[in-house]
Amino acid sequence: MALQSGRRPSLLQGLVSAFKSLQLPKVRCVHGARALPAALAPRFQDDTTSSKSAQVTPVMREVCGSMHQVKTSPFKLNLVARMIRGLSISDALAQVQFSEKKVAKFIQTTLLDTQRRAAEIHNVEPTNLHVVESFVGKGTYLKRVRYHGKGMSAMMYKYYAHYFLKLREGPPPPKKKRKKEDHKSFKTRKLIMAGPRGIPNSL
Repeated sequence: MALQSGRRPSLLQGLVSAFKSLQLPKVRCVHGARALPAALAPRFQDDTTSSKSAQVTPVMREVCGSMHQVKTSPFKLNLVARMIRGLSISDALAQVQFSEKKVAKFIQTTLLDTQRRAAEIHNVEPTNLHVVESFVGKGTYLKRVRYHGKGMSAMMYKYYAHYFLKLREGPPPPKKKRKKEDHKSFKTRKLIMAGPRGIPNSL
């Protein structure tokens, strides 16, 4: 490699010249934007029959629903929201319908409205749905004055919450059974976190 105008070749120029001297065969990438060496190009399967025979998993459609500014606290609303997670739409409606909680009617309204929109807009079978997500968010907190006797007063709060729901097409996934070892490990971890006094004597 000859020197240009008395300057030493840089390290980058030396690497480029060494790379060109390898004389690797060139192939084009998938998108055809630029040519890459065969050693750097991804290797694709030549057998097209195997890709065609592979089963394509169907895309499960999802429908979301929500209800904002529910007149209740997020803690009370979450007691019912977590009860229907992972259930089918029929089981979730049955749990909410026979629940004694006052906030269950808000979740029932959201379930029925989301189920109706899934059938009308997305052409999904109304009974072929299950609850994927069911969670609660914090709404507006209003501060008010609570009056007491002898001219005293205190602060009181009026709570609001948001409810969010997501339904997915298809049956609910099977529940994973918890192993017995998990209970033992949790008990041991709890004793270790309590400190040296909480560890039982092994003798």
